[in-house]
Amino acid sequence: LSLVFLALSSYLIIEIFEMENKLSIFLVSTVMVTCSTFTLINATYLHDTDIYMLSLLFSVIAVYLTIKIKKGIYLAPVFLVFSLGLYQAFIQCFIGLLMILAVKDLLSGKDAKQVFLEGLKWIVCLSVGLFVYYCINGLVLKITDIEAAVSYNGLNQVIDFKDLLSIANSLLMTYYSFFLYLFNPNYVHAEMVIAVNLVLILLSAYRVFILKKNKHISKLSTALLFSILIIVPFGFGITCFISSGMFHGLMGYSFCFVYIMVIIVGELFRNSVNKEDGTVTVPLKTKDSVRYRKFYLEYILIFVLCFNNCIFSNQVYLEKDLEYQTTLFTMTRIVNRIENTEGFDLEHTPVVFVGKLSDSDLFNDYNSSKESFVGLGCVTSITYYDTYSWYLNRLLSYSINILKEDVANEFAQKPEVIAMPSFPDKDSCQMIEGVLVVKISE
Repeated sequence: LSLVFLALSSYLIIEIFEMENKLSIFLVSTVMVTCSTFTLINATYLHDTDIYMLSLLFSVIAVYLTIKIKKGIYLAPVFLVFSLGLYQAFIQCFIGLLMILAVKDLLSGKDAKQVFLEGLKWIVCLSVGLFVYYCINGLVLKITDIEAAVSYNGLNQVIDFKDLLSIANSLLMTYYSFFLYLFNPNYVHAEMVIAVNLVLILLSAYRVFILKKNKHISKLSTALLFSILIIVPFGFGITCFISSGMFHGLMGYSFCFVYIMVIIVGELFRNSVNKEDGTVTVPLKTKDSVRYRKFYLEYILIFVLCFNNCIFSNQVYLEKDLEYQTTLFTMTRIVNRIENTEGFDLEHTPVVFVGKLSDSDLFNDYNSSKESFVGLGCVTSITYYDTYSWYLNRLLSYSINILKEDVANEFAQKPEVIAMPSFPDKDSCQMIEGVLVVKISE
C-alpha cells in the first residue's frame, strides 16, 4: 500500500506543477521513491510505512485541493488534519510544495501582490488545519483520560520555548538539519553527493538570475522571491523548529522536494529558451551544441543521486538483515542459558534484563557505518528495554514473564547483581530473590 500511496502522491505533484516533460515526470517519481527518508522508514519502521505514506498523500491532496479545485481550499484543512493525525512531520510537505509553487509563479512573471495574497490564504488554510487538529487531539486525550507524552518525541515538546536563546537554537537546528541532508559527510559516496548538490544549487541560482533578468521581474517580486528562497529550509523543516530543535531522519521526507524545485526551475528556464522572443539567445534545438547539453545537466545529476540512493538503500537493508541474524543468534543463546538456569520455571518465574544488548562485550568491535542515521546506530534489533519482551514473545514465540523496566533498574543497583558477570559468561543468569536476573552488559 505504501507504494500505491507514494505513486498517487507523485501523480498529484506532477499535476500540481503541470509537468509535461517526460524526463521531469520520471525524475520526480524517482526522487520520491528513492528518497533516503523512505529507505529509513522501510528499514526501521516497516510496520508504519503505510501510515507514513498515507500521511504524505493527505498533505499532497490538501495542496491539490488548494491549487486545482475551485473552492477546494475550504476542504484542504480536513486532509491536513488527517495527515497530522497520522504523522505530524509530513505537514512540511504541504508547506514545501506551496513554497515551490510560489517560486514558480514569481519566476513565471506572476504579480507579487497576487502571489502574496495567495500565500496568505495558504497560511490561513494551514492554521485552520493545525487548530482543528489541536482541538481534536485535546478532546480525544480528555475523553480517553490519557496525558500527552512527556518523553522523547512527545507532544509536550512542541513549541516548548523557554527563552529567546531556545528559539534561536531551534531555528539554527532547523537550518542545520536541512543542509545536513544535502551535505551529510556520512552519506554513501559523500564527496560525490556533496559536489553534485553544490553544482545543482549553483546551477539553479544561475538560472533563477537569468529568468529574473530576462523576464524583467519587478523589484517587489524579486524581494518576495528571495525572501521565500531564504526561508525554504525553515519551511521544509518546520517540525524541527516547533519540536524545539529535535530532528531525526524520518522527519525529513520533505527535504527531497528541493530536487523537485531544481527540476521546475530547469523547466522554466528551458521554456523561456523555447520562446522565440529574443529573451534568451541559446539555441535549444541545436542538439550537437555543448550549450544545449548543459540545459539538461540537472537531469543527469539528479539521476546520479537517485542511483546513489539505491546503493544506500541496499547497504541499509543488508546491514539491518545482518543485525537481525545477529540478534536472532544471540537471543537464542540467551534463551538457552535462561532455560538451563537452576530454579527457573517458564510459567512462574519472573525475569529482568540488566543492561543493553548493544552494549554487550560481544559487539565491542562492531561499528555501524551509518550510525548518524535514525535507527542505524544500533548493532542489534533490540534497542530499548521493552523490546526484550516484544522480541521474545513475538519473534521467538517464547512467552516469558518480563518485569517492568523500573523493577529491572532496582535490581541493577543490588550488590549481588553488580558483582555478576555479563553474558556470555555462564554465571550471567542467576536467581535472586525469586527473580531470574539476566545480565546482558554493565
